[in-house]
Amino acid sequence: MLIPAGLLLVIAIGATIQRLHIKNVVFSALRPSTHIRVENLASELNIRENDVRGAILDLRTEGRIEVTFDQYSARYFLHSKD
Repeated sequence: MLIPAGLLLVIAIGATIQRLHIKNVVFSALRPSTHIRVENLASELNIRENDVRGAILDLRTEGRIEVTFDQYSARYFLHSKD
């Protein structure tokens, strides 16, 4: 019973560390004023698109970046607050 619980704990800790790392990489890749497509940012950082979107959502929720979406060009406008 302890082995499966320990494995789940290790997996959860690993996933949390990986998510924090991705979030920091995405944040550091953003310049103070950046027009960029998520696809381009993901390929530039060599990170999956969904992970980049998740990091952007986390950073926006934390108030570290501002994000607007232009529906005509399908581009995100990312602005770093720090």
